[in-house]
Amino acid sequence: MESEPKGVPLEQLPPNALMTLKKQLEDEMMVLAQSLEQFKSAFAKFEDSKNIIKEFGDENNRNKETLIPMTSSVYVPGVIEDNSNLLVDFGTGYYVERNVSQTMEYCARKAQLIKDNMENLTNTINQKGRFVDSITLTLQRKIAQMQQQQAQAPTPQ
Repeated sequence: MESEPKGVPLEQLPPNALMTLKKQLEDEMMVLAQSLEQFKSAFAKFEDSKNIIKEFGDENNRNKETLIPMTSSVYVPGVIEDNSNLLVDFGTGYYVERNVSQTMEYCARKAQLIKDNMENLTNTINQKGRFVDSITLTLQRKIAQMQQQQAQAPTPQ
């Protein structure tokens, strides 16, 4: 039976290797933090979509005038004739017609998936942060030991 591969204990690494490892982990954490922010933004969009869809499905919105976005800054006036069905962007150019409850379920599933990914990513960032802290402590001990050895070394006369 094969055991898990073991790494080199931090105490055995030279200071320059510790500094390189620490920098690499900090860079990874920065990229992961950026991904986490993107997840937060996507999560907020799905939560907003759920609220908008709930309001959209209200019977009072049938035959209501609204503005339809043509681009991010160009709108045309329109009338909501059928507020019981929506076109949902499933990604990569696929649009599927769904009723309000199906669309709400879709948004809830996507939001939950994103939330789960955010939790996993947060745990990974925290784990890497603890490892960086451990490396920092080991590096500080090694530097203190080196300084102590230099102070105790006999000075040439």
